[in-house]
Amino acid sequence: MHYFRRTATTDTTLGGERIAEGEKVVVWLADITRGPNPHLAFGHGTHFCLGAHLARLELRVTLPLLFERLPDLHLTGPPDLARNNLLHTVKRLPVSWAA
Repeated sequence: MHYFRRTATTDTTLGGERIAEGEKVVVWLADITRGPNPHLAFGHGTHFCLGAHLARLELRVTLPLLFERLPDLHLTGPPDLARNNLLHTVKRLPVSWAA
């Protein structure tokens, strides 16, 4: 899930709900009403990632070179995913190849 937890700094009302100073509130970044709900790794529209084009270019250049130099590169176990509320990312990816 993409969310942030914050603490209200003052009494307020939001969407008809009273929030007291010191209460914890959650801001959800995901648009659960979007339909259809396709995967959006780099965002969309005004939230599109400025680095998306560079990231895609880096992958188009780097991955073929990696597999050319290490043709027997293979996974040796499942990826270890990072527990993170903002990013869904891989913390460790166990691989092996012949020396």
